[in-house]
Amino acid sequence: MRPDLLHEDEDHPLFHLDNVGFEIHGASILSNITVEIIDAGITGIIGPSGSGKSTLLRLLNKLISPSYGSIFFRGTWFGRIPT
Repeated sequence: MRPDLLHEDEDHPLFHLDNVGFEIHGASILSNITVEIIDAGITGIIGPSGSGKSTLLRLLNKLISPSYGSIFFRGTWFGRIPT
């Protein structure tokens, strides 16, 4: 990742997901997720088996792309950040 994208930015959360969804083979895995994850503290992701926790983490790590919606890392749209 480019060093200029790693700087702390107090004006933006670490991650911001805006109406994010992920579908595969016609099945909706995540739908309409809007959340901010701040840079400080601990964030937990909980839910029953098959609720999309691993899919959400794969999205945040750029292993997959959302079917719709936008993800931002420190205010920068994920599409501009190299994998």
